[in-house]
Amino acid sequence: MTKNIILIILFIIIFSGNLYAQEIKDTSSRNFYLSAKLHYGFIYDHRNTVNYLLKRHSTAVSLQWGIPTKGDKQWQIERNNPTVGVGYYCADLGNYDILGIVNSVYGYIDVPFVRKKKISLNYNIAFGLAHLSKKFDAEKNYMNRSIGSHFNVHINFGFDAKFKIGNRTELTTGLCFTHFSNGKIATPNLGINIASLYTGINYRFGNEVIKLQEIEKAKPIFEKHNEYSIIYSLGLKERYPPGEKKYFVTSLSANYERVFNYKRLAGFGIDYFYDGSIRSWLENAGNENVSETDLMYIGAHGSYGFIFGQTIISLEAGFYLYSSWKPFGYIYQRVRIRYKFSDRFFASIAVKSYLAKADFVEWGLGYYWNK
Repeated sequence: MTKNIILIILFIIIFSGNLYAQEIKDTSSRNFYLSAKLHYGFIYDHRNTVNYLLKRHSTAVSLQWGIPTKGDKQWQIERNNPTVGVGYYCADLGNYDILGIVNSVYGYIDVPFVRKKKISLNYNIAFGLAHLSKKFDAEKNYMNRSIGSHFNVHINFGFDAKFKIGNRTELTTGLCFTHFSNGKIATPNLGINIASLYTGINYRFGNEVIKLQEIEKAKPIFEKHNEYSIIYSLGLKERYPPGEKKYFVTSLSANYERVFNYKRLAGFGIDYFYDGSIRSWLENAGNENVSETDLMYIGAHGSYGFIFGQTIISLEAGFYLYSSWKPFGYIYQRVRIRYKFSDRFFASIAVKSYLAKADFVEWGLGYYWNK
């Protein structure tokens, strides 16, 4: 169990590391930032399972080390020379005895969408590994119905403003949404969601390398093109109650996407799923003759993606065209990360869900071609 969860998180960190490594190759003459932030917020209880346990608001501290990209690739220029790096996060979850505390490490990208001489407005995305000190235990901690494992995925998305107050120093303030879950490899897995405000300070070491005039270079003509891909994925999921059998799941996706520029793409696709856990659902519902066909379902999805060099983060929304069992309705969603490690192949990890409830994690390998 724990090995599977650690494998998921290591894969995500590798993706973050690839995003980082593909742009930062020579740091001997580069500047870098050290940042410290204080967070104050609350746990958003989307399933009414946590509020009655909370004794106080959530407080946290985060530390980050980051290097600004050099602007030597067009996608960096299009995104105003983002900063990439690694960070550490520690938070009190509002009830030490039941929910405990969380410690996590992550990779991140910080992207300015407005950059002026003294101020910048930014969005930031982070993925990493989180360790929660408390998890569900049928005997010792049965009131924790949010998390079924110590190791979990850490996902963060936020907005902030940075104010330059000296040659090397910036003040920053913003808001962020932080999520912890294990993708249903262990139950319960309702997850923990934290909405928080934060303030902090950034200090730059080295020489200033980002100049506005360097970013505002003439844009080369981008040729819009079509991209096609096939993705095969595997995964495991656990049914309720906690401690039940693990089931094999797999998926095959065929996709078409239109690449509009260095930053965005959109498209649609067809999905085939095989879910071994459906057999127990159907048998418990009184179906005695369950066939392999009953464990399969087919869907269609639309997608919208954000490009960061060789890394693509996409959001997908789909509906089922065929399914013998619909315990959660006709609609499903995905968040997918792809990393292109060659001219034809990419690695993929996706979380399939029904609204805010994770269904399973898809580990995939894909083949793509342009036309």
